[in-house]
Order: sequence, then structure tokens, then C-alpha cells
Amino acid sequence: MSKQGHTILVVDDAPANIRLITSYLKNQYRVLAATSGESALQIIKKQNTDLVLLDINMPGMNGFETCERIKSTPESQSLPVILISSSVDEDSVKKSSTVGASYCLQKPLVGEDLLTNIENLLSNK
Repeated sequence: MSKQGHTILVVDDAPANIRLITSYLKNQYRVLAATSGESALQIIKKQNTDLVLLDINMPGMNGFETCERIKSTPESQSLPVILISSSVDEDSVKKSSTVGASYCLQKPLVGEDLLTNIENLLSNK
């Protein structure tokens, strides 16, 4: 499958962050966006999604809870999730692993690094 055939869901409560991440991805991937964990779960149910970029610090259902819900659903448990946050510490990394995330990356994201992580995960699908 070509890169263009992969769909990535970007989940962040800040529209500016969604726009920035989308600008890194839009030439290589189909990009969907959600501004909450709840809406992300609905999109995953309805759309064929290959990977989720998920902000940790969101109101309502945070990124850890959203990732846990994604991984506890048989239809989406194999879906790769990359958690992102402006403050990543050792506890965040441990909790990310516990809830089933593949990576925990710190904002601001560097486009090339993000693309490399995404390509690594999608090539293993």
C-alpha cells in the first residue's frame, strides 16, 4: 500500500496543533482530525484508520484514557497510537507504554522525526 493510501487520525483539542501536524502529513497521508477523545473514538468506528496521533492533555477524556479505550476494543486494538504532549517525563513514557501507545513524543514536533516514527509503525502493520 502506498503512503497516500494510509489514513492518520490527528487528535488534539487545539486547532492550531491539528493544522501544524496536518501540514507535516498531508502530502504523504490522508489526514482526519478530531478535537476530543470522544470524537476520535467515533471516527475510528466509522473510518478506516491506520494510525492515531493523540494529544495527552485534553479536557474530558485525556489521551491516556482514549488510548486505553482504543486498545480495549477488538476492532482497534492493533491500531498504532503515538501519544504527544508539551511535557513528556518518565511517568508519561511509562504510562504511555502501559496504555498501549507505541511512542510518546514531545511537542513541538519535528516534522522529519514524526514522519520517521509514523513510517516505522506503518511498515510493521
